[in-house]
Amino acid sequence: MARAPAQVLIRLGTLGLLLGGGAAMLMRWHLGWPGLFSGRSYPAAVTLHGVTMIYLAMAPLLGGLSLARLQIAHRLAWAAVWLTGLAQLSMACALSTPLFAPAVGWTMLAPLSTEAPAGQWALAALTLSVTLATLGSLAVSWLVFSRLAPRHTRLSARGFSELCAAGLNLAFAPVLLAANALLLRDQCFGSHHFAATRGDPMAWQHLFWIFGHPEVYILVLPLWGAVSDIFLAGLPGPLDRGVKGAMLGVSLLAGGVYGHHLVVTPQGPFVLKGFSLVTLAISLPSALLIGRWLVALLRAPPPRSEALGYGLATLYFFAFGGLTGLPLGLPATNRALHGGAFVVGHFHLVMAAAMLFALWALAAERAPLGEMRWHRRLSFLTAHGLFVPMLALGLEGVPRRAASTAGYVDALYAMPLQRAATVSGLLFGALQVAMFLRWLAARPRAPEAPRTGPEATLDLRPLAVSLAIFVGTLGLTLRVAARREGADPRAPERADTATYGARLYALHCAQCHGATGRGDGPSGAGLSPPPRDFSRAQFKYVFSVGRALPSDDDLARTITRGLGGTAMRPWGLSPDEVAAVIAHLKTLSPRWADAAAEDPRQTLAAPTPPDPFGASGRDEALALGARLYHGFAQCIQCHPAYLTREAAASALALDPRQPALTWRDDAERPRAHLARPYRSVLLAPDFARHRYAHEGDPEGLFRAIAGGIQGTAMPAWQEALSARELWALVHYVSAQRP
Repeated sequence: MARAPAQVLIRLGTLGLLLGGGAAMLMRWHLGWPGLFSGRSYPAAVTLHGVTMIYLAMAPLLGGLSLARLQIAHRLAWAAVWLTGLAQLSMACALSTPLFAPAVGWTMLAPLSTEAPAGQWALAALTLSVTLATLGSLAVSWLVFSRLAPRHTRLSARGFSELCAAGLNLAFAPVLLAANALLLRDQCFGSHHFAATRGDPMAWQHLFWIFGHPEVYILVLPLWGAVSDIFLAGLPGPLDRGVKGAMLGVSLLAGGVYGHHLVVTPQGPFVLKGFSLVTLAISLPSALLIGRWLVALLRAPPPRSEALGYGLATLYFFAFGGLTGLPLGLPATNRALHGGAFVVGHFHLVMAAAMLFALWALAAERAPLGEMRWHRRLSFLTAHGLFVPMLALGLEGVPRRAASTAGYVDALYAMPLQRAATVSGLLFGALQVAMFLRWLAARPRAPEAPRTGPEATLDLRPLAVSLAIFVGTLGLTLRVAARREGADPRAPERADTATYGARLYALHCAQCHGATGRGDGPSGAGLSPPPRDFSRAQFKYVFSVGRALPSDDDLARTITRGLGGTAMRPWGLSPDEVAAVIAHLKTLSPRWADAAAEDPRQTLAAPTPPDPFGASGRDEALALGARLYHGFAQCIQCHPAYLTREAAASALALDPRQPALTWRDDAERPRAHLARPYRSVLLAPDFARHRYAHEGDPEGLFRAIAGGIQGTAMPAWQEALSARELWALVHYVSAQRP
């Protein structure tokens, strides 16, 4: 007795789900109790988790469910089965490499992916997965239009959703397949389609997200249809047509939404507004879908069942996740949230929590168990404990893909949230595994169909062609890799630090800052603020007096932490690699060679003097800091005022240096100003609301106030104020954070 292709696909998808979920649990453990991963292996785990969950778990699992429901045993379905196995084998080969996996993220970020040592295997897994999804979509479309065409208007909501998902796959998958072919040329043949110096890394971003965002709807549409069938319970008429119309509207708009993933990349403001409008527009059919579900539940509620309970949880998480996505559709808020943990929380509420509860709704329809009630309730609670802290951390500026939150947010605030999310995540994962094993043992077993008939016979010709192409591609890849052995930029000889840094710079920095550091890289045009011009030693977000060059610590902090709200991401580089990049940066401008001849008064006095106030003098420090902040230093000309005008005038009367109080009408808000060296408008932070550099680092904040910030209106105060007064300002600014 042979198994149907749908059954094999479901088993392979479940295997991928366990592998990707296991990687997620390891990452969560590391974020709660750091030490399991390094700065490089953590992004590699992110790559494994993302590629496996989306392409090697959910795609074959949902494809298998669709094929099983439609009873398809076509040759295309068998080809999809074999390609799934080959894709998972390819990902296993990526994991077997010495560097564990390519640290390029599930988006295969260029130009990192053009030279990733294990990138060929991961790219092969991605390509095979998209190919098998396309074959599965062809099988679904073939069935609908060849067998059900006369009755297509009577398709159930689930059948209609599967047809919409198949249409999206057939429309957008070829774009990613073509992009994969170009990226494979870069990796194996030395071409420069997406390279940093001679190619265009931004082209990969556009090609990937043209498919990447519709992929979200490709995965979620069949589950929307399944939940709709539960809620409608066979109700005909306007409700059913409204649900189908909403899913069709989402499908038609899906391809025009991808641009909000590129909000920090060089795009014109009108382009961003266009993508923002489409993003907001796609929420309308989504809201219509939820409205139809609610009307159906109120008008003719289906009988109480475990499937209905899981369906209601799906509706809740879909609505919750959709509401958290609205700030990501607006460029103004998306810039601040784009690279942070908030995006991770939003994505997983929709793509993890909602989809998982929808899958359990299907399982409960087939084999309801008494234990499912407690499983549903506990999973509902632990899902909140897992994903809601991600939203909170994202609002505080914690980035995604970073192995540690140190330096981004106060550890006293971040670690309790991270550990709460870790404990909830481990409980959530354990609940799913335990319930799956219980359901697997109790589910009714249907007799397996004999492997007879022309449609159920496995045709070896597509498999032979697929194997030949796959083996040939990997063989050629290994041959090219052998010739380029020793040329890997992640493991070169360390004899010449500057040369090593030049290779790392070309891989991580040149796409924006340019090959010669002039800020003219292919991905830098249109960025705001624009990339720094290293040839003139222009730096921002470093603290030094006047035109003094930044210290190595300042540069290392920017390289490792990234810059929130900009395209500068935190790089998972080791200390040796950071030092090598800094050594290369110092070769791009003659100012570094002439640094010894510059005015010594422009260097910040070191070491930082000790805090003269301590804990016992905190009240005195706050009183002095308030007078300086609102008066002599006039910080309120850019930053908000934290006293009323009357209170400030009363306090300033005690300072003999204080001139007449200058008070602007909008003193309660921060003021933007033009940073002329960088041709960009910058907004001074509100210390009570915004994240700012060196928050929680008193000595770093002292250096920022004393030395000023280049390229901004922030002056250097070390010669105008004493060390005691500088420390008073540090205490006052730090006290504004609630």
